[in-house]
Amino acid sequence: MNAQQIINQTYSDLETKILPNADRAQLYYTIVCIKQSENISDIYLDIKHFIKNYVIALDEQRYNYDKIDAQKIMHLVNLLVIEQKVAILDFLRKMFIRHQCDDDWKIFEPDYYKLKVDALMSKWHDWINPISLFRFLYFKLCYSNAALFTALSCFLLLDMVIMLPNPWDIWPSFYKIEYHQISDSFYVNHVMNIVMALFEFDIDFKVLPLNLLALVALLFGKGIKILVVVGYIIDKVIKRVNFND
Repeated sequence: MNAQQIINQTYSDLETKILPNADRAQLYYTIVCIKQSENISDIYLDIKHFIKNYVIALDEQRYNYDKIDAQKIMHLVNLLVIEQKVAILDFLRKMFIRHQCDDDWKIFEPDYYKLKVDALMSKWHDWINPISLFRFLYFKLCYSNAALFTALSCFLLLDMVIMLPNPWDIWPSFYKIEYHQISDSFYVNHVMNIVMALFEFDIDFKVLPLNLLALVALLFGKGIKILVVVGYIIDKVIKRVNFND
């Protein structure tokens, strides 16, 4: 039999025979491998069926099943174009959530966020859209805890520099700041006030914008903090709740 006949026969077996999910997953994997060798591009649905049966088999045999083969799954994912990669990993995430495979999804989480960023970067012309820009920032920051910490540190450092006083009128004054007295050193006091304000400490620290540009920048900074930090926490809580339902 030629390759197409083997593919057709395998599809027929999948439709007519009652097979364990592990066997069905392997047959779909075989179909994808044959199609790849024959340069047949319509493999997305086959990979989706493979993932569905693979995760179900993993759930059915939870206590006597080999450790998940992440390399095998990512091999199939990497055969797709960028948008399909994101979609198939999103499907994998939903399957893991449905079957309460928390630890298994964590293996793929870095690849998922990286692909989300890559997909958004491939559509750079959409960045003029604020929603697209926020999605890029969100997935870039969620790529890892280190990325989130680094970004927040940069935001904090930028706040400290922008809100420094301007005694020599090198640039226009944007803010009037009222400090809460913590230290006799002005610069230590400046840094500590901004850090405590970031974490919403109830102190007598006020930042008063002196013009429209300063007000917009202040609102933008507040929005970034709310959308990224709070959104990131909510996302993690929702995932935890879904996995434990």
